[in-house]
Amino acid sequence: MISFTIDTSIFALPQKDDNIEIELKNLQYFITNMYYLQHLEKCPSVTVSYMNHIPKILLNNKFNPIQNNLFQRIKDIKCYTSLNHHNPDIIEFFKEKYRKIIRDSYIDETTKEKIYTKGKIGIYENIPERNEDPSLKYRNILYDKKIYPKEYKKNFSINFKLYLGFIGELNSKYLSKNNYLVISGDKYFSKEKVTLCFNEFKETEINIVGIQQAHKTCPTPFLKNIDEVISELNNYHNIIIGQQVTIDNIIKNINFNENNDKTSKNNFLIKIYHYLKTLKEICEIINNEKIQIDNKELVFFANSHGCLCSPDNPKYEKCPRKTRHFQSSEGTEEYFTLHLKPITYNKKSDNKNLTRRIYFKWENNKILVGWIGEHLQSCSNEPESECVKINCQYRPQNH
Repeated sequence: MISFTIDTSIFALPQKDDNIEIELKNLQYFITNMYYLQHLEKCPSVTVSYMNHIPKILLNNKFNPIQNNLFQRIKDIKCYTSLNHHNPDIIEFFKEKYRKIIRDSYIDETTKEKIYTKGKIGIYENIPERNEDPSLKYRNILYDKKIYPKEYKKNFSINFKLYLGFIGELNSKYLSKNNYLVISGDKYFSKEKVTLCFNEFKETEINIVGIQQAHKTCPTPFLKNIDEVISELNNYHNIIIGQQVTIDNIIKNINFNENNDKTSKNNFLIKIYHYLKTLKEICEIINNEKIQIDNKELVFFANSHGCLCSPDNPKYEKCPRKTRHFQSSEGTEEYFTLHLKPITYNKKSDNKNLTRRIYFKWENNKILVGWIGEHLQSCSNEPESECVKINCQYRPQNH
């Protein structure tokens, strides 16, 4: 998988300009950024993550597209000309994405304004130390400052610098080469040398690319059917397939029907393939470098290589329903807590049944895959009639 971290500058929109040519240029630049961001989000071999504090930084520097009346300005400018790439789909994409990155907010006691703070979408939601303030950790970061868009340098470069440190450490500790920092504009891809200090000074390379060029770094999607995916998986010497991971079970667990469009089906299988291929690559790195591994480190490895991954609630280890227990290659029942998250739909969406998971674990220097399929039920959602233990401590209180 390829992992793209989206910089604050991509969402930046200057305040309205009375000069029509400048106003058109600013709106066109913003919409073009959104057009290519949407393109990345649709690519099945890509994971898109967002920096922390994007809305707050935009607001404080007067670049927030909502506060700067984006929608009205688009309507006004259309009286004079049209915008390339502009269509309702792009604007709806922006609205939905922006809702997700402004989930957390607080009220400023002085102005009484609602201030938006966090925007942790992607790998930063899953890494255990995600709440740690990077500024406390990366105090010395040296890089070529010319790589950052000059029009935003004084506004957003501090946050950019912190993520250089964060991604630099992921690349260094977990030997990842597919993490990209994506900035506003059409900067061509480059590998930048960054020196940072976490424990000691180290030099690492970080991929930098402009959002309008980022799609060129993505591999061309290709269709693989379920038979091909499982066949290739069986050829990986460091991947063990549990007995419940069969072609018939995957078809049943995926549960795509005629109402699901062909693109969704193809993209899901492509994404499953890239996730499993990345697991194989992670396993090779761990074994070749003789790295001591546990579940916590495996979560870091997976996310730093672009696979969204997190552990389940420990309650499922002893859950009588055994919803996270799967069979090994020998047929013995084992408990799985780590799961990859190739596809997640909003719980309020009509498509919530399309959320998919891959359960896996580290075992004898190999990765055991126990399940590929639908998101498993949680105890709190199980009807009383389905629970096999009347006095189970994990039963919902109202049962």
